[in-house]
Amino acid sequence: MAFRLLHYIVSLSHEHLQQGHKKLPIILPLCIYHGEVSPYPHSTDLYDNFEDSELARKVAFKPFKLIDLTVLSDEEISQHGLLSLMEMLFKHHRDKNFLSIMRKMLKTQLVQNVIKQLNISYLSDMLNYVLSTTQDETEPQADRVLIKELVGAFPQQTEVIMTFAQQLEQRGLQQGLQQGRQEGRYEEAITIAKKLITQGRSIQYIQDLTNLSENEVLSLVEEKA
Repeated sequence: MAFRLLHYIVSLSHEHLQQGHKKLPIILPLCIYHGEVSPYPHSTDLYDNFEDSELARKVAFKPFKLIDLTVLSDEEISQHGLLSLMEMLFKHHRDKNFLSIMRKMLKTQLVQNVIKQLNISYLSDMLNYVLSTTQDETEPQADRVLIKELVGAFPQQTEVIMTFAQQLEQRGLQQGLQQGRQEGRYEEAITIAKKLITQGRSIQYIQDLTNLSENEVLSLVEEKA
């Protein structure tokens, strides 16, 4: 019951925020028991739901631990072991010269050591993040250049890198096709709406038939006027 009440409190708090409030409400749960067994046979302490209740009291529901990469130097991040590579990527992926930074990182002993210890899953996650977010104002085809850099730095992982790059490219093509289909349907809806306006149909009728918004239909009406 204690855990269920926590769930209710979180749900109510979420609803409170959805209503536009900026701060969480203080909710005091009250449970009225009228079961057959007397007294109430269960614990009312949430911590008793944990396997190790004493450890839970010490660490659960405390201020969360934060690793703020924005205030850490690259040297400090390099001390974080296997996490250091991904943290470096997180920190620098918005930099305008990201590709240049990546080139330097790939040549460091730190990155070389980390890559050797990575399993395929970690490497795939890293590639997914890097290739999906790579932007460099100085290099229009930064993602392709980066793939070459990765292959050059880690020839033993060439197959994994190239396979992932192909999957990413295929995903991009599929997204492009989907976007094209959506744009095509929108253009078709506009054409139909214009014909219906010419026929003198009502705004609501045109909306229902084309799924266009009221403002979109009104704009088309103004164009026809």
